[in-house]
Amino acid sequence: MYSSILLYYTRQVESTPFQQETALSSGLETLDPTLIVPHSRKYAILLGHFLCYNIANGGVLESLMDYTLTNLISILRKRLQDEEFDGETLTIFLNDSLNEILGEDKYPFMQRIDKYTADYHGEISLPLGYGGTFYIYANKPKQPRQEVKYLEPEAYFDNTKRHSFVYTVFANTLFYRLEKGSDNEDDFTITHLYLVNPLPLKKDTDRPPLPPQYMEALVLGAMARAEEYRDNFDYAQIYRNQQEQLLTNMKLRYGPGNLTVGNRARLPYFGGSYDGRI
Repeated sequence: MYSSILLYYTRQVESTPFQQETALSSGLETLDPTLIVPHSRKYAILLGHFLCYNIANGGVLESLMDYTLTNLISILRKRLQDEEFDGETLTIFLNDSLNEILGEDKYPFMQRIDKYTADYHGEISLPLGYGGTFYIYANKPKQPRQEVKYLEPEAYFDNTKRHSFVYTVFANTLFYRLEKGSDNEDDFTITHLYLVNPLPLKKDTDRPPLPPQYMEALVLGAMARAEEYRDNFDYAQIYRNQQEQLLTNMKLRYGPGNLTVGNRARLPYFGGSYDGRI
């Protein structure tokens, strides 16, 4: 039997049947893992996130509500009251729901920063799921950083115009050209601020890149698709309405337009004319 520390709790609110909120509960409870997933289709319940501790050695074993693909499929089957629902079909519904949720929004939790030590020119393979560049900076040790500007591929590869501190993206590869110095100078440090798109859930251990408190939105989107698949359009609409409420809350919390002026200054600028950045 496991002992668990409850990190999240649920409370009933008017806007949705249940809304998860973060709590730091210090009490230990002995829980049966098989009882955590609710069986009711009537309510949208945001599942609690638990850390399991082995009493014998005090080590962290796993999260009972770890949002892996396997666990999400299990949750969906229980919520849909159909343990035989095809897993591949549910995986498609989860991926469709994930792409719908993240869509074109530039959430902070989908932003990444990579740093490279590099010569004054070269190319860098972009990661899977690359969704666009915010900014690229380059500098040498003890020197101020300088922004690397975007050029269209045609202009970048035009040998008649050799621009410095420029880059372009082609075939999921970033090509850059800085400023050549003497042979004994230090290499540049390139800092790349960029956006990633969600990768499809394929492996049993794959996890969606969503904050745990909004994982319910992913589940509701998949449930709506499953009910439409079963021609239960009334249920599907209920789940979509509940999902929309959660997504509105997530956009209010993470959308850059709703941050304070001080916080907004730390985020990339999304406006202006297109210059190769997102």
